[in-house]
Amino acid sequence: MPSSDVSSPPSTPQLRVSHALGPAHERLRDGRWAPPAWEVHASIGGVTVRLSVSVERGLPVVVECALRRVPGGPPVSTAALRSVPVARLLDQSTATVALEAVGDASFEPPLSSEVVARRAPRSRPGERGELLERVAATYRQAVSAGDRAPRQAVSAELGYSPAYVAQLLVEARRKGVLEPAPGGRAPRP
Repeated sequence: MPSSDVSSPPSTPQLRVSHALGPAHERLRDGRWAPPAWEVHASIGGVTVRLSVSVERGLPVVVECALRRVPGGPPVSTAALRSVPVARLLDQSTATVALEAVGDASFEPPLSSEVVARRAPRSRPGERGELLERVAATYRQAVSAGDRAPRQAVSAELGYSPAYVAQLLVEARRKGVLEPAPGGRAPRP
């Protein structure tokens, strides 16, 4: 795993970021790319902090935080826990891996097949109607099967994001391909 040290002002803890580089990167909501997961290591006030970070729905989130006493340092305490600037470490590490992973914030790395599958393919005008029919049929099938989250079921089945599926469902209803949802909610069987 490559790692990098981030230079920071004296008031900011020194941190080291470890992550896996490769073609499988996640697109962040701000348009940059980052590895799907990485670790942050920092020393703060006599304790060593390790954060495990993962990208979920385009946002980096801390999924684990561990503190360890530095040899000869004070014990880990509530005060030590409160002193950990989790948000700042997350922001700094995200900036580091996003820029390091792509070399330039505007460069898009090669996509893994998983990321490519989630991207909506461009369609010709005649194909749009077929796509709406397929989305509507999959949605009806999920509703008739008693699925309590039919939009997510369509998303999983067709490989599109839930937000894009929502747009397609609105368009399908507007064009009469899919019946309106009663009361603005998904119909219940």
